[in-house]
Amino acid sequence: MASFQQAMTMVFAIDEINRNPNLLPNIMLGYHLYDNCVKLAVAFRAATALISGTDETASNLNCTSSPPVIGIVGDPGSTHSIAISSVLGLFRVPMVSYFATCSCLTDRHQFPSFFRTIPSDAFQVRAIVQILKRRLDLGGPGVQQ
Repeated sequence: MASFQQAMTMVFAIDEINRNPNLLPNIMLGYHLYDNCVKLAVAFRAATALISGTDETASNLNCTSSPPVIGIVGDPGSTHSIAISSVLGLFRVPMVSYFATCSCLTDRHQFPSFFRTIPSDAFQVRAIVQILKRRLDLGGPGVQQ
């Protein structure tokens, strides 16, 4: 149910942006929603269909000068994001994840087209260590940053 709510929130945001001519003048945002059923193979199929233009809804577009997809709001999980963004990076198709926190995804050489809206695990670990050090008054040699 949470995934459905997140998808509907994105649809609402895109519709609101498209309604306001001051936000993105002369630009219309679009979207295609896919449920990957938490299966990597399904996510791969959807992503490759979108970037290749073989998706049945994307192939009916009238514009031939633009790619069928210019970016993907991707899988929330790190494991799927790692796999999918590895392929998308080859085609320079950006992928944005709203919940993939693996520090490895920060590597621009390996994931040149990956972006996220949440900090990586590295920042969270440092923050937790700092909180513990302050709360437990741990400043000795056993706790390092």
